[in-house]
Amino acid sequence: FQGTMLEVTYPPGAASAAHQHPGPTFGYVVRGKIRWAINGEPAQVLEAGQSFFEPMGSVHSTSANASETEPAVISVVILGKPGEALSKPAAIPG
Repeated sequence: FQGTMLEVTYPPGAASAAHQHPGPTFGYVVRGKIRWAINGEPAQVLEAGQSFFEPMGSVHSTSANASETEPAVISVVILGKPGEALSKPAAIPG
């Protein structure tokens, strides 16, 4: 595996569709608040300074800015094979 680190900015009210990463994923909320959940579980609101982990094979079912007025920024490390796509669309389990 190799690790790829990236920063993702969610504009106010923005959300991502359900997706999967090729390997384990570690994230950290740099600024703002996000709604986050895996595998269709209830979403949690994570604030700046909090982190999250997505095990290999999980579906990132909720990924959204929790604010309608302020941007949110997360830093993410995604593990995967060299050249592999960092994410792909996925159906929410259940």
